[in-house]
Amino acid sequence: MFTVWKGTLETARLASVSLDGGDVVYLGIKGIRPLAFVGGKLIYLQADGTVMAVGVDRAGRSVSGRPVPVLDPVPVTPGNNGNSGIFVSPGGALVTSRGGTRSQIAWIARDGATMPITKEARVYSTPRLAPDGGRIAVVAGDQDKRDVWTYDLATGTFSRLSSVSGAVSPEWSPDGSRVYFIGTGDTERLAIWSQQADGGAEAERVISLNGLANALTIAPDGRSLLYQIYSNNNWNVFRLVLDSARVGTPYLATAADEYAAAFSPDGRWVALGTNESGRDEVYLRSYPNPSSRVQISTGGGREPAWSADGTRLYYLAPGSIGISAKLSMSPSVRVIARDTVLTTTSGLVAGQTNTGYDVAKDGRFVGLALRKDDFQLVVVPNWRAELERRLAAAAKR
Repeated sequence: MFTVWKGTLETARLASVSLDGGDVVYLGIKGIRPLAFVGGKLIYLQADGTVMAVGVDRAGRSVSGRPVPVLDPVPVTPGNNGNSGIFVSPGGALVTSRGGTRSQIAWIARDGATMPITKEARVYSTPRLAPDGGRIAVVAGDQDKRDVWTYDLATGTFSRLSSVSGAVSPEWSPDGSRVYFIGTGDTERLAIWSQQADGGAEAERVISLNGLANALTIAPDGRSLLYQIYSNNNWNVFRLVLDSARVGTPYLATAADEYAAAFSPDGRWVALGTNESGRDEVYLRSYPNPSSRVQISTGGGREPAWSADGTRLYYLAPGSIGISAKLSMSPSVRVIARDTVLTTTSGLVAGQTNTGYDVAKDGRFVGLALRKDDFQLVVVPNWRAELERRLAAAAKR
């Protein structure tokens, strides 16, 4: 049993083929993951997270009866192939999860102390300050539901901006009038979207992406952007010129991972993380041609972010330490000093393959202060008994 889909996840259908060869047979049911065969029933997952069961013949070539929901919906990540945290064994054991990481948007002091900006602890990621410093765009959600929200620092107003599901990686346009982000596509798996920052109109699709993408950065002149996409078993960085036909082309695609790209304020350089040396380090690459290369971190580094004047590049070093690399930009780019600016970031939510914090014009840091991590694995050794009860109840209706 396997899944066949192209475009959006909702089109996914279940099919089967014999291991000895033969034709692919579609089963006539929509589903994103076959989970197991238990007691003659195929257990599978729908795009909305509902766990279903349906009878299947011994050859696995046709279904009988109507599909029945047998478990409360579980979180599904639409852009990431419909990945979800649920597994069922052939004997009827089940493993899933509950809870997760909740944080507050906060100002961060050099000693790691935090001053909360938002009161409620939620599932936040990638806060980004507007160019004028007056607002913060951030992804907020619960489980698999993610939207872009904006927080007004002057009024304390926190408003949902995006109407596209599965939003990640918000970035402000240089003039602060729009917010770009990656979200579920309308014709393909994902898309880059642009939305007015005041929320006065629906999001506009910038480009469809038939692949896993989770980060972007806008050039200071607003004419192009870089986005991070998984291709050929690596994270690569692609370029999109916004006033052209809008076709993404590789900016940096090597055998290593390249991620967390960030334009310098003058648009001439791109800071990014890469594991080309065998460990994560921060480098600069020239733009638009990445032929010039300068290593910034030593001994490991990730999650780069620029100072407003472009003279410093911040990054996180091993041991949860925040580093500021002071740069000389002429006659050639070089690091002239490295200083510790955050003695610990252990109480913050990391950005993984994106930068999980931002830097204000006055040098202050805004990030996500961890408030609760109650993630738990849930193991049900004899879930088959509950499955049979649900099937019996459905048969009586």
